[in-house]
Amino acid sequence: MMKNLNPTYLILFLTLVVLNKSVAQPQMHQWILPPYFVDFSDGTISTEPIPDVPASTQAANAVFDNSGVPLFWVIGEFVYNKNGIQLVENPLWNSSGEVAIVKVPKTCNQYYIIYYQIGGFAQPVTLYYSVVELDVSDMVSFVSYNIEIGSGPLEDANIAVTQLLNNEKRYVYFGGIDAITKYELGPSGISSPVIIFENMDLYAYRSEMDLSHDGTRLAISGENQLFVLTLDANGDFVNSLEYPIPGNSYAGLEFDDSGEKLFVSSRVY
Repeated sequence: MMKNLNPTYLILFLTLVVLNKSVAQPQMHQWILPPYFVDFSDGTISTEPIPDVPASTQAANAVFDNSGVPLFWVIGEFVYNKNGIQLVENPLWNSSGEVAIVKVPKTCNQYYIIYYQIGGFAQPVTLYYSVVELDVSDMVSFVSYNIEIGSGPLEDANIAVTQLLNNEKRYVYFGGIDAITKYELGPSGISSPVIIFENMDLYAYRSEMDLSHDGTRLAISGENQLFVLTLDANGDFVNSLEYPIPGNSYAGLEFDDSGEKLFVSSRVY
């Protein structure tokens, strides 16, 4: 999942939080940062232009095959097939800062696209998903679109999705300035929300969130604050730790492949 930020002048601090973990799962090494696809897979950084796409600060995400070839991607309100052609008939109701793409459980060719519409001041966001599928030629089309999940956190939100856990389930988390909610991803839809953590008061217009690759740690940040939650085998809250970090707000959070380290970048305006 990509995190797109509006351009701004900032001073960037990088903080390393070391956690007591030992379970490793692989990272995604192909990213989309319009107007480029970015590949980190061989230890270096290489880029490839996205067909007919200008630079953009809109939320973006993509699906790649096992060879790192992009199959389809989302930028802002639109889905593009592998040839860079926009599926113009069904724009997404997406004004979010993030968008997630997750394979629909028990299918081999369908994907959830998860996003939201930003609410007004002190108003909750509205959560949505669409379903797309790939045909035998890996061409993408809509199955359903703009299905409302419900209301989410206030003003803005972050999205994090688990891998398939030991209980054979996957969850998506929405986190904002006031609460974190959990939803189960099923083969026929996305469940109603369960609040797992609240009353954070992050005091930030834009926060950041990331999930460790085994789904046992969830980090969320705001102004001068970083919470790291421990989650159980069902993705529910166990406990939390709070870390004071310098900076007005966070420009990024990322767990490493081992899950033992959390990299935190913060900014000062």
